[in-house]
Amino acid sequence: MQSGLRRSRCIAGEEPEHEPLSWPTRPRQKRPRLDTKQPARLGSAETEQPADLKHGPSPVASFSTPSVSGWEYLAAEANARIDRYLPLIGLDDNKLIPCLHAFINFLPPAGRASIATDILNCGNDDKKLFQVFENLSTALLYPMKTQRGKSSIQSSPHSRRQSQVNETVGELPSPVPREKSLWVQCLRRDNHRCVITKALEFGRWRDLGRPQNETKTHLEVAHIIPYSYGKYKDTATPSKAAAEMWEALYPCFPAIKEIAMNATRINDLFNAITMAAHLHKEFGEFSLAFEATEIPNVYNLKTYDHFSDQLLGILPADRRVELRAAPGMEEAPLPHPIFLSTHFAIAEILHASGMGETIDEQVRDVEEIGCLRANGRTNIAGLLAGTNWGVVVG
Repeated sequence: MQSGLRRSRCIAGEEPEHEPLSWPTRPRQKRPRLDTKQPARLGSAETEQPADLKHGPSPVASFSTPSVSGWEYLAAEANARIDRYLPLIGLDDNKLIPCLHAFINFLPPAGRASIATDILNCGNDDKKLFQVFENLSTALLYPMKTQRGKSSIQSSPHSRRQSQVNETVGELPSPVPREKSLWVQCLRRDNHRCVITKALEFGRWRDLGRPQNETKTHLEVAHIIPYSYGKYKDTATPSKAAAEMWEALYPCFPAIKEIAMNATRINDLFNAITMAAHLHKEFGEFSLAFEATEIPNVYNLKTYDHFSDQLLGILPADRRVELRAAPGMEEAPLPHPIFLSTHFAIAEILHASGMGETIDEQVRDVEEIGCLRANGRTNIAGLLAGTNWGVVVG
């Protein structure tokens, strides 16, 4: 297997070896012809919102949806191509089929159309399809899921891809310090309470005279888009690993780029949320996620198999949470719905594909025995490139 991170051509922004796909609005008996003059791009987001949205729109309105007939046809073709994949000798690709299906099922419309087009532009070359899977897993899923400080994402061997990564590195800012002021601002906005359980922060409980009718707990302020997306190993210049992660994130979740979210804004208040420490751990492990409803800033809590049974009793009975600013803090931006919907989509992909368990097992192997077991993944660049779903404590 070739070393290094295999970036998909669509994500890398270069011309595919096969001409980009165009598709009709209705299914035809013939397979789609490739047209270099009109590359297919369904689902481009149409929002024109200011970069600093205080309370944010509903995620449902944040993405435009491809035409039903066009998207259904594209999805059917992409899913059929995934199902034709044959395992390659020497590669750990047993999760490729469920993982790529999950990306098509759970990404927002613009993102899933981009990935579906990547898949179809592989033609019948299974090695190229593996590279699409490898890029999505090592540059997106592993960094999101693991909690590591090291970076070992390898540079792309392709000159044009390398050039684009270099350009992204040049655009990224200098390292962003983890600001203690974010802790103060977030606590004030969230009224010194866990947004889920409404339990009061210990320090605030003492300041209020230790009221006996209040439940108290240890709180943490969590970054929604991981803190490490703005942290570059404490160096003076941004790392190429960070650029690789942003380059993988933007095509899957275009609205993140459209609202001008980048590494300089990791410590912005709209990327932070206050939670009890034990719930923040579940959130960071994608065992707990916020599912958007039709009501702005109201979410259904979704738990997954690995969510601790002991914590089920402290969740709201209706599993519903409304995010609102404390009195006097109404102008403070709430956690952005696009970021929470991104976290939710990643949670769905990890659990539907089984990649969450695979990554957890490999992290345990590295922590317990210092390496992967004999049947472990052959290329785990993303495993050690993992980021933190950052925690800020007082």
